Order: sequence, then structure tokens, then C-alpha cells
Amino acid sequence: MNTLIAPVPASLRQSDIRLIGQAIHSRGLSPIRLDIGEPDLPASPHVIEAAMLAAGGPTSYTPAAGTDAFRDAAADYLRVRHALEVSPDDIVIGNGATGALMSCFQLLTRAGDEWLVPVPAFPCYRTQIALAGGVAVGYPLAAEHDWIPGLADLEDRITSRTRGIVINTPGNPTGAVIPAETLSAIAGLAGRRGLAILSDEVYADMAFDAPAVSALAVDRARTFSVFSLSKTFSMTGWRVGFTVAPPGTGAQLAAVNSQNMASANSVAQAVAIAALTGPWADVETRRETFARRRDAVHAWLGERSIPHTTPGGAFYQPLPLQSGTDSFDAAMSLLDDGVALVPGRAFVESAAQPFLRMSLAADIPILLDGLAIVEQRFWR
Repeated sequence: MNTLIAPVPASLRQSDIRLIGQAIHSRGLSPIRLDIGEPDLPASPHVIEAAMLAAGGPTSYTPAAGTDAFRDAAADYLRVRHALEVSPDDIVIGNGATGALMSCFQLLTRAGDEWLVPVPAFPCYRTQIALAGGVAVGYPLAAEHDWIPGLADLEDRITSRTRGIVINTPGNPTGAVIPAETLSAIAGLAGRRGLAILSDEVYADMAFDAPAVSALAVDRARTFSVFSLSKTFSMTGWRVGFTVAPPGTGAQLAAVNSQNMASANSVAQAVAIAALTGPWADVETRRETFARRRDAVHAWLGERSIPHTTPGGAFYQPLPLQSGTDSFDAAMSLLDDGVALVPGRAFVESAAQPFLRMSLAADIPILLDGLAIVEQRFWR
């Protein structure tokens, strides 16, 4: 290990999600790609047009919190799409949701603070907490409980060092949508113990069976909710996300932003405004498309009596493996068979986590072909 590098960055490694992609490239493979966590449907024409127009516009710095026009558009989006009344002053743009999360952890974390983090979960939570000087403490999400957090599991892990609770709804990699009553219970626990809530709501507009409830709807005073345009609008490369901070904290979060990135780029913000304020027909088409694919996968697994949960949102399907199976080895072996999936290890830091994540970002016949390959190796 290079002694010039600090311990936390030195201990970081590439996510297993990236390692699967690297293996495909280095081995010259052409598998069915069911590992990629971005929509396969293109951005809307009015979004592309806005990008072309903005590219010829101003190229100067923008405010660290985001332009007034962007923050106004984000506030209107929250009011119209999610029935949330939020002041633009409480909205702070991020370099995608990943950048927004990092700024939140830096704002809130003191050296040695503990954060309760779901397991399985988006892998950046743990690494970002460590980079901010904190410690991630996992709380379990179980398939037999539809991947919904249990209040007792949270309460049992709270110590004098606990700073906050991370939740994700709809969830990656599980697709679970946390019910309003569970959100209220978590908010009550956080209130009693003086904890922050950091709610990752990147897939807020990708709920299939009923609208997802935001954590902001149950507790505005201690909740930082992170949203993204990446998945909703097929804009992953534009890197636009934003945080809704508790009233009175937006300026401090923007100050952290100013040190992380100075400001978000002007073109991306103009594109984001067009996406948030423009026609939503393509968003609904994407959501309905993912829902149909979810239903097709559910039916295929059900016909074969393969145990599984049914995602309520996002666009991922957890696929079970036999207990004790090394999920990374399983994913690598499936590459040789012709399908790319993400190992459960990517979301739990445990090779034995017995599931794979399937992305629904492919047409139904391709999804079913991929499932057939998994069946041949692991479900016979």
C-alpha cells in the first residue's frame, strides 16, 4: 500500500458492478447485458433540444446551490408530482445523486459518527460515509419481509455515536417501496433519538403499483432527501441530482458544494429545467415499460416456482441463489454462459450474499433469455 495515500481511500476498490463490466471488456465477451443500472430508453427529444440550445448559451459559473431557475423548477416538480411544498431555498443541486449524497454526508458527519445503512444497498453509502470520517453500521433488509426495514433492527443498532439513518425508496437493488407507515415509524424513532434521516429517492418516479411516498412527507425537520434526473429522464451522463434539505440548512449544504465542485455546469442545469418542466409522456412510457417487464419476469419465475420478491419500483429484480453461494463467482460463471448480472456482494460486502441483481433495462425476450441461462446453471 502506498504510504502517501490516506487509509480510507487506499482501502477503496472498484465496485463489483464495474468489475463485471471490466471483465466483459477484458475477456472480449458479448453477453446479454442485464447488469447495467440505467434506462435503455432514450432521453426525450425536448431534453436533447434543450441541451443543444444551452450549449450555445452562457458558460460562466453558476451558484453553488444551483441556478434560481433550476431550484424553482425542482420545487414545482416536487409540488406537482409528489404533493410536497418545498421552498426553492431548501433545494441544493448535486453532481448527480452520488454527488448530492456525498455533500450530505460531509455536512452531517463528525469523526467517528455512525450511520445506519441498509443491507443490501447502493454501495456508495458505505464508502462515502467512510470518506466523510464516519462508520457505516448495517441494518438488514430481508427478502421474507419484502426488503422493508424493521424498526427493531434499527433500534437495536443505535448507540451514542449514531448520527443518522439512511433509507432508500424505491430501493436499489431490491425494488422495494417503503410504506408510509414504516416511514412514519422511522421518523418517530429518529425524532426520539435526535437522528438525521438521509433518504435516497432517486427512483421516486419509477414506482409501479402506487406512488412512492417521500420521507419528506412525514418529517421535514430532520430529513435530507436526494433526488435525481438520471433514471427518470434517461439522463445518467448529465450528472444532475438535488437534495431537499431541512428548512434553514440549504445554505450550509451549498457551502459544502462550493468546496466539492464550485458549481454545477450551466448546460446540465438548463437541460434539467427542460426535463422537469416539459412533457411527462415519455416518463410515463418508461415507467409503464419497466412495469410490464417486471410483470413478465414475475410470471416467468412464478411458473417455475422459483422463490422471489416482486419489486414495487426502480427497475431491478433480485434473483435468488442457494444459501452460501458466492455471488461474485456466480456472476463471473454466468458471463461464460452468456449473461451479465450484478453479484449481491456489490451491495453487502459479503461474497456469500445469495442473490444476483437483474436490471430490467432490456426488452422482455432478452430478459427471459437471460433468466433461462440462470435457470440452467443454478435453478435446475
